Amino acid sequence: MLVVLLAAAAVRLPGLLYRAIWYDEAVTLLETAGYASPSWPSTPVLARIAKKNLAGAPSLHKIAEDLRRTDIYPPVYYWSLSLWRRWFGFSLEVARTFSLLCSLGTVFVFYLLLRCGNLEYPLVPTIVYAMSTEAVYLGQEARAYALAVFLVTTSALLAYLAWRATQYSKRSVVGYSLAMAVCCGAAFQTYYLALFPVGVILLWFFVNLWPVSWLIAVAPPLISVSLAGLGFSTLSQQLGARPSQLVGFVGIAAESKMLLSLNLQSIWTPYLIPVNQGLAQGVYVSLAVLVGLTLIHLLWHWQKTNRGLWILLLVLASVPSLGVAILDFVFNKHLHNLRYLALAEPAFTVVVTYGITRVLTSRQRLGISLLVIFLGLQMLTINWGHPQGFRVHPGLDVRSLAELIRTSSSPAHIVVIGEGDRNESGHPGSVIYELAPETTIVVLNAESNLQQLQANIQDYEDVWLVFSVDRGTTEVEYRFLDGLQKSERYQEVFRSWPAIHLRKGEKANESGAP
Repeated sequence: MLVVLLAAAAVRLPGLLYRAIWYDEAVTLLETAGYASPSWPSTPVLARIAKKNLAGAPSLHKIAEDLRRTDIYPPVYYWSLSLWRRWFGFSLEVARTFSLLCSLGTVFVFYLLLRCGNLEYPLVPTIVYAMSTEAVYLGQEARAYALAVFLVTTSALLAYLAWRATQYSKRSVVGYSLAMAVCCGAAFQTYYLALFPVGVILLWFFVNLWPVSWLIAVAPPLISVSLAGLGFSTLSQQLGARPSQLVGFVGIAAESKMLLSLNLQSIWTPYLIPVNQGLAQGVYVSLAVLVGLTLIHLLWHWQKTNRGLWILLLVLASVPSLGVAILDFVFNKHLHNLRYLALAEPAFTVVVTYGITRVLTSRQRLGISLLVIFLGLQMLTINWGHPQGFRVHPGLDVRSLAELIRTSSSPAHIVVIGEGDRNESGHPGSVIYELAPETTIVVLNAESNLQQLQANIQDYEDVWLVFSVDRGTTEVEYRFLDGLQKSERYQEVFRSWPAIHLRKGEKANESGAP
């Protein structure tokens, strides 16, 4: 198990250290630094001055207030990360390391759950989960998902241990039950979609503990509901947030197909390496076949299996998809994103790999060969240090853009960053974070005095205009660019969304050269 944990850490470190920051991670840094609504510089300043918005030690009360006012997310992750950053530093890598530890903790707790449940070859699903696409990616990202998966998996383990302890120790039952109650409440206060797996765990606990003691069966769920209840006031806001985003329910058949596909992709999705489409389809078909084999084997040998554990695993593997489908139907959305199903991945991995473990039991060499091939394919899902994030458009590769600005400009250059939607303040933070501290910057917004700003930058040899990555190009950015070009002081030398590079070229303009 120690080797598995070391390998899991090793495949997460390249992306953790070298992948560029992206919009949501910039929001995380701003929220945990106490600058949820930062005042970006409207006149040229050095980037190191603006970077101060990304570091700070606010009170936990302020973080909760900012979240209710801006991001509408529950506070446990942000509280935990804010304390972590105070102790270990304010860099993005430090923030991501917190997610790395949560991810490794999930791998270990997941193994304990399978081993305590006497599942054959518990290391097989553990290894596959540790190397899976979504587990690796979320373990190197400064967002709440890794902590939420850890808390849900830990809750499942504690619920199972409480049930098993009914055979030998009432004191252990009480201890495990109370710990489960706290973890369930914390999971909901970390990520609202944890409502679905947490609800399943509490229901499973209630049904299995009721014959033993009605008080023990009822009290821990009530504690969890009380802890979660502190966040229900903002849950409705979260569900109704961004009413125009991802709108349009696609229908039951298409919804089911897309959710199954996303569950399979959470285990294996080729990363940046070009993979033959036929190979990708073959892997997904193979994964679907393995799921089918598991279900057939469980139906055939149901009386001989650990039914309590398997009921818990099967429901945990499916309920996040069911929850997303319900939200899509009720709110007319299509929340088809891998991260929305991350809470299902540990249990879903067991469903996928159980067919391999059955082969290992009867034909060990064949089973080992299948596992080696499977893990070899999974290495295609690892980010081995490429600055671009997982499944994002090139515009989010701001680390490469920052390097391009540094190497392609004269010492006298300025980066003009479009703020975009005033409520989406993370984008300027992501660009500013990656720029060198001594780079001169200014942030455009709807209230910017464009004429004054154009006058302020006329002494710079190079001007870079970086558009709003997530919100497209705004009118103020177009007007600013148009004003510079009409002044005949600058000519365009580079354009690749989201950046435009202008350079002084008065002589070139006089001669008509491009």
